[in-house]
Amino acid sequence: MIGQVAVRRFPALTVSTPRIEVRHLVAADAEAVDEVFADRQTQRWLPLADASGQIDGRAWCTELARQRRDSGDGDHWAVVRREDQRVVGFSYEGLLRNAGFVRGARVDLELWSFVAADLR
Repeated sequence: MIGQVAVRRFPALTVSTPRIEVRHLVAADAEAVDEVFADRQTQRWLPLADASGQIDGRAWCTELARQRRDSGDGDHWAVVRREDQRVVGFSYEGLLRNAGFVRGARVDLELWSFVAADLR
């Protein structure tokens, strides 16, 4: 096809375990996402911040994350604890040097994880 570029799109999926569900963001996640986006390190590396450096959680959960997924630019997920439907925090594990690409340059990425004890 002349003049068209194929875009790799991330697959739609949901991951479920007895304790958590990993799913796409929804409007109900906006408050938790606002808390994450209020963190200075998060603001430093996420795209689409407005002039004040803030990203609106509701817009991210209802429009922006889906647009990035559909364009192939990235995918964003909510990890939800089943017992209370709360989006859960992770523990810092380490730094991956030059593992990412943001705004046209190589960047370091932080690695975060959680273990079963984090779900209690």
